[in-house]
Amino acid sequence: QRDRETERQRDTIAKLVDLQKPLISPMLKKNDGTAWSNFWGGYDLLSWSYTRSGDYDNIFSETVRGVFPVSCTRNMYLVTRSLALSMRDWEVYDSAHFDPEISLCKSLHEHSVPMFISNERSWGGSSGTGADGG
Repeated sequence: QRDRETERQRDTIAKLVDLQKPLISPMLKKNDGTAWSNFWGGYDLLSWSYTRSGDYDNIFSETVRGVFPVSCTRNMYLVTRSLALSMRDWEVYDSAHFDPEISLCKSLHEHSVPMFISNERSWGGSSGTGADGG
């Protein structure tokens, strides 16, 4: 059982790396019937608070499958080495106004780095908390 899970994790990482995106997340959902996921389709430009985008429901429900640009991704993401090296010089964390993941998303937007979510396959679930995902 453990070997199978380790192989699944390696396969997940390999598939995400193959997509060649600067920051990509597998879409994760809570398995409790809510519309919680680890991505935001939209955000308010002034407050950086969550807003639902027009395509969120189709991506979340997997009516459409693929790799999609998103406003913010949370809980799990894969970042290229070159992006990680660039980020060393950024002021990423704004603890006075945002939690760490929102600060990261805001910083990526300020540096014109796109974020992507993949729902090409079922990647698994999340035990993420909070009403602001989705």
